[in-house]
Parts: sequence; C-alpha cells; structure tokens
Amino acid sequence: MALEWSDVDLAKRQLRVERSDWKGHVTSTKGGRVRYVPLTARLAAGLKEHRHLRGARVLCQRNGLPLTQKIVQDYVRRAARRAQIAKSGVHRLRHSF
Repeated sequence: MALEWSDVDLAKRQLRVERSDWKGHVTSTKGGRVRYVPLTARLAAGLKEHRHLRGARVLCQRNGLPLTQKIVQDYVRRAARRAQIAKSGVHRLRHSF
C-alpha cells in the first residue's frame, strides 16, 4: 500500500520495497531492509498504462488520497468472489509471489 512511483523502475522491471503502511502510518518494512521485486513484462506494461499524477502512491483513491486497509480488503474480497476463490484475504497475497 505504501509503494510510490519513485519505487518503480520500469526500465529495470523491478520494484523497490522500503516502506510499509500500517493503519495509515508509513514506516520501514517489517525487517527494516530494502527488498527488490522483479516485474513481469505484463505487469510492467500494466503499471506504465496505470501511471497517474493523482499522488505519489501507485495505489490511491481517485482523489489521490492513500488507500485504507478497509478499501484494500474490499478490493481483494471482490476479486476473490469474481475468481470464485473460497478463501480470500490480503495476507494470502504475501504468499502468492
């Protein structure tokens, strides 16, 4: 949720994960270290197409404000329902990569 556009390197196709958003508070990551996550070509293209100027965060509301934990939970719940996945939850995404 705290990913900012400055953390996205489309040329190298990677994300830099160095901060976390917990209940509206931006802090360092759980282990306190920076992580780099590779992007697939499809995801890099999607991020390039999604690029907006509403705010610094990659994922934000239409008005540019950061997403809340509840909003993200609702998005994941709806996506799971559409995909006909019985058990859903944001934490499950941590294990999908």
